[in-house]
Amino acid sequence: PPRTEPQPRRRAVHTVVIEGRTVLSGGVFVNVDEGETIRELRDRLSGPLAPQELELRKMAIELLPFIEAFYGTFPKPTIPDGERGRAFLPWK
Repeated sequence: PPRTEPQPRRRAVHTVVIEGRTVLSGGVFVNVDEGETIRELRDRLSGPLAPQELELRKMAIELLPFIEAFYGTFPKPTIPDGERGRAFLPWK
């Protein structure tokens, strides 16, 4: 049966070394300022959408009824109240 409750996040990879440089240690990226990365992404994504992005959004909206019809027979996941409105990935 599918899992409906969030599971503790399991980190299968603890350390990654590329060309002699450690890029992941203890499951955490090395030399990455997480706060600055999030600020930069927020700044880049807060502007108006490009015409190409608007066209893709329109296409996605037009495809939605077909996607919903296809997946309509699949069991619906339960989202815990604390996760409502946020991205919820049950396998994390």
